[in-house]
Amino acid sequence: TIDKINKVADDYAVTSQDLVDRLNRSSGAAKLLGLSLEETIGILTVMREATGRTGKEIGNALNSILSFMQRPKALKGFEELGIQVWADEAKTQFRDVMEVFSELAARWPEVEQNVDISNMFAEAAKEAGLYSEVLAETVGIQKEFNDVQAAEAAGLAAGVYRRNYLVALLKYWGKVA
Repeated sequence: TIDKINKVADDYAVTSQDLVDRLNRSSGAAKLLGLSLEETIGILTVMREATGRTGKEIGNALNSILSFMQRPKALKGFEELGIQVWADEAKTQFRDVMEVFSELAARWPEVEQNVDISNMFAEAAKEAGLYSEVLAETVGIQKEFNDVQAAEAAGLAAGVYRRNYLVALLKYWGKVA
């Protein structure tokens, strides 16, 4: 594992520590969706190079993207786009997430024009009750906000925050391999 991390750090604009930080934040969700270590490192490295952001931020973003991809709102959105996310008719097993990302990346220009991904993520966050410290930090929610204002601000920023990372990943998806 260390050799793989060091090799990527040697070949791309990323440090070994940065990769470890990203993996610490995202490996649980990645493993749950069946991503291999190599696939996860590939995605994280592309996100790093495409966004210029570092370890913790990218790890959190990937973790959030993978988590929200499994939410009912996101699943419905994929279905409406004609992107199959289920491996079986009974809808009990997810299709290989790399295939889902590949299909989404191939169709991204069309999808971006027709679907409000930001809103899809924000709605999924509301559904899941996932307004967390990380989101509050990301959007700079101030203490003087009341609960309703804070939730609205987090919802808006959560969508934009994740969308920017997702767009960067999808635009450079061909580099993941």
